Amino acid sequence: MRPFKGLRRYSYSDKGLFAGRDGEIETCAARLVSGNEKLFLLHGRTGCGKSSFLHAGLIPRLDSLLAEGKSTLQPARGIGETKNEDYAIRLSLRPWQTLGTAIHRLREILERRPQARRTMPKEASLMRQDEFLRHEWSNSSSAFDYLCKCLNLAQPSRRLLLTIDQVEDVFDQDGDGEQNNFFQLLARITYQPINVKVVLALRTDYKARFDDRLEDLKADHVYIKSFYIRPLSDESMIEAIRRPTQSGRFSFTFAKDLPDTILKDVDRKSVV
Repeated sequence: MRPFKGLRRYSYSDKGLFAGRDGEIETCAARLVSGNEKLFLLHGRTGCGKSSFLHAGLIPRLDSLLAEGKSTLQPARGIGETKNEDYAIRLSLRPWQTLGTAIHRLREILERRPQARRTMPKEASLMRQDEFLRHEWSNSSSAFDYLCKCLNLAQPSRRLLLTIDQVEDVFDQDGDGEQNNFFQLLARITYQPINVKVVLALRTDYKARFDDRLEDLKADHVYIKSFYIRPLSDESMIEAIRRPTQSGRFSFTFAKDLPDTILKDVDRKSVV
């Protein structure tokens, strides 16, 4: 195991290694916990570390606040496609289908709760995934209704947080209704009653297009907020170099002034 991830994304298990963003993590988490938004747009320039911020920074902090009794916001777990991404829905070449698959997985997880099993109607049963995608997830209206049914199985005293990464991928879909369904569902979430928050991570150069789509669909912007992840400052960059070697997980040392030397060698024009 190495203290640095290089160009790879940090995952939830790397939270002890993720550094340089403490202030932004606290600010972002506080806004999510106390705010009234339903959609929370997390955006930044290419390569700024949005996915790492999400997986190794924001979600672990929200988990901590929940465990400390300082929040009722509960990140949905087990909905990602891989073990390292089990908190986030990472969009792909078929974003609408990917989102539907994750919500179907969420229903499976929520149904395992003892309290949910006691309150479910006897005739209730979970559709096979292919049937679900064909029927319940065929359009934004039925998808919204299904999401509401899922949330009814969640713990009443908590508000579920869904996390969607790489939202820019949805703009590559325009021929089969996937993009329309995706934005129609988001718009419905803003203007219809539903006890959920959705964090959406995307590149800043797509934000105007994202905003325009929701504007066209008459989304209620009172319930939409955003947070910009800024480029790392010099101080934050040095912290990102130092902290992983101080975690106690590694027998690793370097010369005292090496972080400053590395910083001087970085081409700041290529670091965002």
